Amino acid sequence: MHAPPHHLRRLCAVLGLVGTTAHAATVTPPPPLKGYGIVAYSTPDAVTTAWMDQRFEVRLAGPKPTSPAVKWMGYQDIHGIGSIAELLEMKDWALARRLVPEEMLLHAKANYTARVGRIFDGLDRFDAFEGRNGVLRSTDGRSVTDVSATAYAGQVALSGQTYLGYEEPFADIRFTLSTAGADVVRTVQYWNGSGWATLSAGLQDGTAAFTRSGTLSFVPPADWQPTSLNGSRRKYFVRIVVSAARVVPVSSQIRGDDWLGATPQSGRGWDASSPTIVHRGTPLAYNPTPPAGASAKFPYQARIAFWSSNHFIANPADRQGLADGSWATFLASKIVKDSRSSGAGGVMCDDGERDVADDGVPASATDFVDKAAGATWAAATLARYRNVVRLTRQQQPALLLGVNATSTALVKSGQWSIAEYHTFVWKTNDLRGITTGDDGRPNTMAYDDYLPARNPAGTQGVFLYADTQDTVAAGSVAWDRGNRGPIVALSKHHIARNANTAFAYYSRGGYIYSETDEVLRVDGAVLHQAKQALPRLDQVRRWATWFPAMGVDIGVPDPRGYRAGARDLAWKRGTDLGGGPDVWRRDYTKAIVLHRPAAWNTTASQYTVHSPPIDLGGRYLPLAADGSVGAAVTRVRLRAGEGAILMKAAP
Repeated sequence: MHAPPHHLRRLCAVLGLVGTTAHAATVTPPPPLKGYGIVAYSTPDAVTTAWMDQRFEVRLAGPKPTSPAVKWMGYQDIHGIGSIAELLEMKDWALARRLVPEEMLLHAKANYTARVGRIFDGLDRFDAFEGRNGVLRSTDGRSVTDVSATAYAGQVALSGQTYLGYEEPFADIRFTLSTAGADVVRTVQYWNGSGWATLSAGLQDGTAAFTRSGTLSFVPPADWQPTSLNGSRRKYFVRIVVSAARVVPVSSQIRGDDWLGATPQSGRGWDASSPTIVHRGTPLAYNPTPPAGASAKFPYQARIAFWSSNHFIANPADRQGLADGSWATFLASKIVKDSRSSGAGGVMCDDGERDVADDGVPASATDFVDKAAGATWAAATLARYRNVVRLTRQQQPALLLGVNATSTALVKSGQWSIAEYHTFVWKTNDLRGITTGDDGRPNTMAYDDYLPARNPAGTQGVFLYADTQDTVAAGSVAWDRGNRGPIVALSKHHIARNANTAFAYYSRGGYIYSETDEVLRVDGAVLHQAKQALPRLDQVRRWATWFPAMGVDIGVPDPRGYRAGARDLAWKRGTDLGGGPDVWRRDYTKAIVLHRPAAWNTTASQYTVHSPPIDLGGRYLPLAADGSVGAAVTRVRLRAGEGAILMKAAP
């Protein structure tokens, strides 16, 4: 690919290169190397899928690869329930085994403030779980009609029989009336397993027989049983029968309890020791007057959310008679089923080392402590993952189990890992992320921990480099994600890499992985590498997951090069360069790689001021992010947070 002269001048200025006036060598990169990973939760078309398959050895999620050489991994969060559909799957699995589904989830013992913007969303809809059959009507006592959608944003006449069904036991029905009834004769009933019985226990009618808006409350009867209506899931149903009315009441909204505390971020706690609990120890356990500091009326209202609304943390200490734990056993069953269905060759277990405290509640304030037998949260979550790996591979020995974690114990319990939090591209300085792990930081996997001497099982690691900011140094310095960010990330990887490590690049931010081949230009346009020509480098604002320099072959560590191809993390001392970080170096057979890291406390001047010229001892061609090379140089000047991949010849 040919680059215009102004592009080459910009590249030399960006890198601070000093060299000859030889003509630039620009080429189309060769077929890309393997050893790269991508996280792609979107579903691109066939052309883009094929494009990915040519570039990435490891792909997490997305459509099935067209190439059998690609290691395609499915996804499973092991911290908790990631969707309502998964919740129902877990519940059905548990009930089929005579387990109590609610016991598999984690519950707060006291009211709390979560780290999620809105803990629960839409759970006051009676059809929140199934998506239908939450509110039903019958005018003849035989056939029923699903009016769930209308019940939340429309008019529902409360005549005949109205059925309200919810996945869990409930005690409140909130009616907003658009037409108040008059002289309404009504009864409230529940299903007791054999028929409809009158519901009278604790019945409080805030609607005054539908003459006003209000809440109908009751104490769940001890013999209330779930049932199925209109082909629904088995739910807890209440039936309201209006046998007469001078004016038929009409609702504009029917809702239940939203599970929330005083704010969308406020969660309720369940005090299992409260003396006012009725039906204790049954699925109908209910507290009509909970204490102020633990205001959940049902245990399920004390679930703890993570990441997003309606994501529920699981209790890793729950067993219910299962030696490997109820949650781990369910996860293994689900992973096997899903992988057999999809054909995925592995799975990434997300949130492997997430601590519940990160979600706003310490483990000591949950029912984890009631089941953990003194174990710590970290110990329980490690056992959970190990059990998932063992149980899954018992059924599918070839399945590759991996985890999103950097914990040594977790990572080495599986076959691979992704280090989502490995580094942010503008601060790559932590040498411990390269050289030390088992020996210096026993809780963190570094690049060298994947070497055979430390890793005899051959666990593989994907290191994710997040290049997600347009400014650094507290916003005072513009950060170039068109070239500087990609090259500093790739240069660190080349200095650190070994046969068991792969490189992944990510620039969107927010841990949202919907992009694949996009190139976002400075003018706001979006191009697709799979189908369109690349823009000039000075037009690139950021690359989504792939920049062509990733596909340039730099060879293997050079036994004839500097230090015989071994890296030097202090090749040039910062003190000899006027201050700032050291410069790292590693020689390959087709290039030399330099890297000058930055850190969280790197100053604006260190990001912007180049070092004095550094002699290279030869002529090299600087590789740019778009795969082109610049004019030959004999010296470089590097700022903090800058790398250089210097080709010995044009690729």
